Amino acid sequence: MLEVIAFYIASSYYRKAMCEATLRQHYNSAKDIFNISFENYTKVKKEIVNLLRIKYSLEIVSEDPLELKKNRVSALILILLFIANFPKNSRKV
Repeated sequence: MLEVIAFYIASSYYRKAMCEATLRQHYNSAKDIFNISFENYTKVKKEIVNLLRIKYSLEIVSEDPLELKKNRVSALILILLFIANFPKNSRKV
């Protein structure tokens, strides 16, 4: 379910639909929409930040209000890792 919350935040950013709110408020909104309950916000926050960074190439600039920026280096690293791990026998034409 953490991926759903990270997706909610990332899609809001990419659609330019983020309101002025803190990370915790965005987290609580996503939690309420999808009827999710977590107890340890600190642990969940770390995982959401990692998902935003790795999966959506977003870095948190500020948590209050939540400001994100696109991290192009992460996207390039993910592409290179994908190519490096792609099976060599499937590259033949």
